[in-house]
Amino acid sequence: MKEMKNKMCQATKYSEQLLEIYNNINSEVRRLCAEVNTADLYDLDMLHIIEKGGFNACEGYKLAKMIHENRVERRKAKNELETLKQLKNNFVDKNMELLNKTHQDVVRRDIILKDLTERKVYNLRVIGREVEEQSQIHTQLTPIETVKPKVVNTTIKTQTISSNPKCKNSGEEIQIMNQIDSKHYVVKRKNGGMQIMNSKNILNLEYYQSAK
Repeated sequence: MKEMKNKMCQATKYSEQLLEIYNNINSEVRRLCAEVNTADLYDLDMLHIIEKGGFNACEGYKLAKMIHENRVERRKAKNELETLKQLKNNFVDKNMELLNKTHQDVVRRDIILKDLTERKVYNLRVIGREVEEQSQIHTQLTPIETVKPKVVNTTIKTQTISSNPKCKNSGEEIQIMNQIDSKHYVVKRKNGGMQIMNSKNILNLEYYQSAK
């Protein structure tokens, strides 16, 4: 159960990932803004150096090349910033508050559901009914010891059926005490024990039924 509490649900994980994406976009916008601003200050420094003069043609070429490289990098950062601002202004800024609220709702709902799962008591329906019905059937069956003997003045013989055709049927004399249904009888064996026996294992059953 402790492991279930600590395990993050999919909705919480996805909402956290969305929050992380939104935060990364904002961070990237700030970084690109700073990069463009630094490039602008670099250009300003180079222009002041050129303004003072006092450099030859070789030095002038190096200054021009440095300005050119700085402007190329600035343009890359500026283009990236413009597209991210489009995403930030049209989507991120408009939905950030809603996403924060949704994330809080998801986390709260996840905690509630996990708590309910741990404390829930489930009442069995189909399985419970089957168990109850089987229990009632067992309680309704009358134990052999409490069956009131219904003495019949005749003796019946049991038979033991073998799968070996060479084996002859063997049996013992029994006394039928009561009938449970069309196929089962309560019988008293020679040793005095009571037993439920299937009709197919009783010889001369027709004679017994006619005797009743």
